[in-house]
Amino acid sequence: MKPPFDSLSGRLRLFAAAMVLILLVPVLVSIGVTMHFAGQNEQLIRSADDIAALVPVVRSELYDQLQREISGLTPMGQGEHYALIERINETLARTIAATPSGQSTTNLHVATRTMRTLTGYVDQITAQMQGKTPVSENERLLSEVRAVSTLIVEQLQRYVIAQIGEMSRMNSQLGRTVRMTLLGEAMLLAVALFLGSWANRSLGRFIRRPIVQLEDFAATIASGNLSERASPPALSELRGLFQSMNIMADKLQTLLRENAREQENLKKAELRTLQAQITPHFLYNTLDAIVWLAESQKTDEVIRITRALSSFYRISLSKGHDFISMRQEIEHIQGYLTIQQIRYRDLLSYRLAVDEELHDFPILKLLLQPLVENAIYHGIKNRRSKGMLTIDGRRDGDMMAFTVRDDGLGMTPDRLHAMRKMLMERQSPDGNDSYGLYNVHQRIRLYYEQSEGLTIESVENSGTAVSFRVPLHPPANGV
Repeated sequence: MKPPFDSLSGRLRLFAAAMVLILLVPVLVSIGVTMHFAGQNEQLIRSADDIAALVPVVRSELYDQLQREISGLTPMGQGEHYALIERINETLARTIAATPSGQSTTNLHVATRTMRTLTGYVDQITAQMQGKTPVSENERLLSEVRAVSTLIVEQLQRYVIAQIGEMSRMNSQLGRTVRMTLLGEAMLLAVALFLGSWANRSLGRFIRRPIVQLEDFAATIASGNLSERASPPALSELRGLFQSMNIMADKLQTLLRENAREQENLKKAELRTLQAQITPHFLYNTLDAIVWLAESQKTDEVIRITRALSSFYRISLSKGHDFISMRQEIEHIQGYLTIQQIRYRDLLSYRLAVDEELHDFPILKLLLQPLVENAIYHGIKNRRSKGMLTIDGRRDGDMMAFTVRDDGLGMTPDRLHAMRKMLMERQSPDGNDSYGLYNVHQRIRLYYEQSEGLTIESVENSGTAVSFRVPLHPPANGV
């Protein structure tokens, strides 16, 4: 077994234990002493404040309440003298119970016994007033109450003075303790500085060479030279690290490739989730329309809209496939537009013109429907008159080119600029009105592995046109 000083871990453990012991003990002592004195000092201040607050109550408030009732200024039985007596007794009892065992409460006990005498005088005054005793007799008893109150006030004041003296003594003791603690901490700090300086030199010499070697190796790996390998160091604790670095260099390229594939699959999964969120509100609205048509006994339209809805969701699901034929995409759009035209018959007309030669080519599903939906809800729906929606599709060399155009409200220049900036800089949409466009743009770029996505042209109060181009044959890893 190696001696502790011959290994880095042994030296570090020894140094760490010494530092913890040197630094933690005085800190814990300081915290404990400070909390002890702070707690006692806080209790002294609270007790002194509570008793000091009773002085004006005993000295004047209680006497004034009795005098007002004797003189008839307060109706008999409505004075607050008993409530004041109860408050005084409760405060005295609470303070006696909260006072630490080492502190004197003699004055409070005397004040408590004297309060019983005072309470007796008050009871006697109350009884005499109820028995129609002459006022002079009540005034005599009131003077006795004044005298007893003076005795109670003297005891309360003596207790407050005693508490102040106790606080002064405790502060002096705290000062001495703090000075001793600081002196001890200074000595321990000097020892810690010495040990730290010694450990720095010792450990520095012990590990500097393999660390520099490891740094150079890491820099080589960071520069892209993954063929470099590091030789094992003399320091045994770092041999496993060097071996792991060599293994890391062996696997780094493979991990990077796998990570890229995983990130791509993750993005596709996220976009599939986003895609599934496009149409739930459409389903709710369509079902509401079916209910309304059924209630209106429009059976033919109920059948027509139900078949369109079935076709729409059948193609949307497509057994989990991402790509469908252009013919199915057209059927999907026709089902969607059939439903929307029944719902907005007075607001919507459309023209679907896709070259037949494109019908058998594959296309990423749900590219056109979000654009059509966006055109209806944010362009045509807000018109005061019937709007026209046009979907054009044609072949352009090895590409398919599509345009969805409406003659709705269009966009302001600022809004058009913001939309283009969102797509160009790949920013997340800031509202529902751009969600569908953003989703289609990202899916085109990802699945077709191309930099361009949607192109938007719009004139305020004249309509909007959204276009895109995709290959006739999508990449093999996109399907």
